[in-house]
Amino acid sequence: MTNFLYYLFQFVLLWQSSCESEGDVALDEFQNVYIYDDTSLLSYNKEGVNHFSYSNLRKGEITSVDVTNPLRIVVYYGENNEVIFLDNTLSEQNQGLSFNDLSLYDVSLVSSSFQNHLWLYRSAEQKLVRINRNGEEVNETANLALWIEGDVGEFVLLKESGNFLYLVSSEGVAIVFDQYGTFRKKILISEASKIHFSESKILYLNEKDVYAIDAEVYTEPVLIYSFDDEVIGGSFDFNLRHAARLNRGLLSLSEVSN
Repeated sequence: MTNFLYYLFQFVLLWQSSCESEGDVALDEFQNVYIYDDTSLLSYNKEGVNHFSYSNLRKGEITSVDVTNPLRIVVYYGENNEVIFLDNTLSEQNQGLSFNDLSLYDVSLVSSSFQNHLWLYRSAEQKLVRINRNGEEVNETANLALWIEGDVGEFVLLKESGNFLYLVSSEGVAIVFDQYGTFRKKILISEASKIHFSESKILYLNEKDVYAIDAEVYTEPVLIYSFDDEVIGGSFDFNLRHAARLNRGLLSLSEVSN
């Protein structure tokens, strides 16, 4: 569980930062941190040093970034309904994919998938589809209405992690599938402001408290950590220093508030 805590620790620190260029945050398996806003993407190594940047104003605003595979980073431009792929230096790889060219006009969420495939949430069709690098459909779920009761809000997050695929709504309902799109279960994530997935583990922040849920067994959420005011409200540089020190083994989670 310590590894999961470390990832969410960095995640929370950077999300809560009051840096000049605020943006969304993603973390890869090598502990690199990616910060992106509407137009640009920056990458930091585990010591907090900025190494690479990417921007393409012709594509419009960045909707989401998926760094599950740091050698094939997926950048989704919702307005243009397309994705581009970046390598670990944030340089464009080959050709991207235009969902309009594939007659997929209702894509609203995108996630990396194994074998360099993509999962897409099709809002009009109310289903998830998995496509290969040529844009050919290889898997799909049944209509999501089969597992929805009442108003769950709009779906806002799609993420494959390990053998699990998660689709999360704005009301905190997570529909869990296996990596091929077979339904597993539904999970309620109460009042989560930030969420991180690590295979079967779901870690989320509720105010200052970090909770864990194991999607494999799905018991009640377990409180595993509480952040103090200094860490939650710290500056960007302050938080990067703590994250870097933690990464070097100089600071344990229990000592962060000291």
